[in-house]
Amino acid sequence: MVVSPSLPQSARRPRAGSAELALLRGHPVFGALEPGQLEQLVSYARTRRVAAGTTLFSKGDPGTELFAVSSGTVKISVPAPDGREAMFNLLHPGEIFGEIALLDGRPRTADAMAMTDCELTVIERRDFLAFVHSEPNVALQLIALLCERLRIASEHYEELVFLDLPRAAAGCAPGASEDPGTPLPRSARWRCAAARTAAR
Repeated sequence: MVVSPSLPQSARRPRAGSAELALLRGHPVFGALEPGQLEQLVSYARTRRVAAGTTLFSKGDPGTELFAVSSGTVKISVPAPDGREAMFNLLHPGEIFGEIALLDGRPRTADAMAMTDCELTVIERRDFLAFVHSEPNVALQLIALLCERLRIASEHYEELVFLDLPRAAAGCAPGASEDPGTPLPRSARWRCAAARTAAR
């Protein structure tokens, strides 16, 4: 297992550019920023390339960075004491992760590993918090986003309590959707991952 080190400022890749600007513009919170605000946020970003199998962070690590996937696939999971692993999500280009620990300063709540060679956009916590402090509307949008995620998590928990778990997991099997060529939305992927894990 390869662990991605926290690189010193001088060793980081060059500043992010137009590709990262487009990536953040697609985020539900950052995309609502004014062009000047978004450019200011991107000015803090760095590009980091990691090999497949690299551990970006582990559950319990300090949350010092926000990540966005520019290319590749990242797995978000939590290890169980008995050695099993609950996979929460597979993140693809355009998706952002690591914002929870970044905001509250508490340890990471899950593991993140590069499933393929990845190029990531990284923003450090100190830069991100300085930006949020200077832009109060961003803080309000982040609160709304986190509330939405809490509601989704609550709905998924309710579904898992009341649904027959093997049947719920079977509904997430390949070919179970009406259009097999259409990928499941992110919220559905979370629900399916939870159902498969709980049904084991």
